[in-house]
Amino acid sequence: ERDWLQNVEMLTSIQEEGAYVVGIAKYDVYTIGSQEELDQQALFWFTTFLLGKGDTSGFRYWVFDKEDYYDSGSPYFDYYLTPIGSPLGAYYKKEVYQRDFEGGKILVNPTDTSVTVLLEGDYEDLEGVTVREVTMDTHTGMILLNST
Repeated sequence: ERDWLQNVEMLTSIQEEGAYVVGIAKYDVYTIGSQEELDQQALFWFTTFLLGKGDTSGFRYWVFDKEDYYDSGSPYFDYYLTPIGSPLGAYYKKEVYQRDFEGGKILVNPTDTSVTVLLEGDYEDLEGVTVREVTMDTHTGMILLNST
């Protein structure tokens, strides 16, 4: 968790200095066990990025095939366009790392322990299910939208 948090703090401190930064998460296709694992890791790193996102930052997820470089690329995930709006403040830790946005909330669990988070109100997950409590597995991220 300490090393992970240093990355988030580095992202925010670079932007505080007025510099631009691009967060890149790269995975070798031969180390990914399944599509589900790829999806989980991609969401974890995207939500990690959103914890420290500012006006001068960008994100890219790269899947690398060392045996066929031309088959490497950046997969597209629908949640990249989730209408979460602008951040309402800095990230904070309450059970897991969180950041509030105009249209919802980001949660990230960078630990080796599953955590249950009690939410302050109703939110909708990316499947449209209303939740007031979520259990996060180890090394996972979650995007929640304000309930309509």
